[in-house]
Amino acid sequence: MKSIRKIHRRLSIIFSLPVLIIVVTGILLILRSKLGFIQTPIPKVESVAIEKVRTISEVLIKLKKNSIEGKNISSILYKPAKNIYAVRTKDYQEIILHPETLKILSMGPKYSTLLIQIHEGSFFSKSVRDYIFFPTSIGLLFLWVTGMILFFRSKRKFKRVKRHK
Repeated sequence: MKSIRKIHRRLSIIFSLPVLIIVVTGILLILRSKLGFIQTPIPKVESVAIEKVRTISEVLIKLKKNSIEGKNISSILYKPAKNIYAVRTKDYQEIILHPETLKILSMGPKYSTLLIQIHEGSFFSKSVRDYIFFPTSIGLLFLWVTGMILFFRSKRKFKRVKRHK
């Protein structure tokens, strides 16, 4: 029992910083739609017939006219359910375009990608993800198991002491 408690305490100290990073970024990711500084709200757009939706080439031309270089774009998504084009840049910005007129409806931060990268450790490097964050997740599972063992064994011991008195 003492050895489990010692291992549990030492591992909890070793894994405390990565676990703190994982927990804080996880909380921010859960709240991202409610926090404006993480993700700009997406405006509502009336439905557009599929024939009127512009092509990605036209979107790229429109972006170039607005001084947004192709090499700075990380993705262009057409979201039919929301009826928008969402253009994400490598510097974590998002530009929302109307699918028919290609008018820019909104521009703002889209830090959820950055938060996901920090959350999984890939933001720092592949090595940090593989050799720090992955072992931390295994260690966290181990801490949970040892914590449960310590909890239930101490409860049983407490009940025995109570009965004898």
